[in-house]
Amino acid sequence: MKLYYFTDPMCSWCYGFSPVMKKLKESYPNIDLQIISGGFAPGSTQKVTKEYKDFLAYHWRSVSLRSG
Repeated sequence: MKLYYFTDPMCSWCYGFSPVMKKLKESYPNIDLQIISGGFAPGSTQKVTKEYKDFLAYHWRSVSLRSG
């Protein structure tokens, strides 16, 4: 079986999902896990304001608390 896992290094849930992927690979060592990393918002014009930084910080903390 081949599994493609698309991930974004700036995505909090991608990091939060890491323990699940590790457990999957440990449980099924023969799985052909293909990790494809990239940004899912290329060309974004989002300005990094204080509000946006606060928004990101909130989500990173939330993911950390939920996923351990």
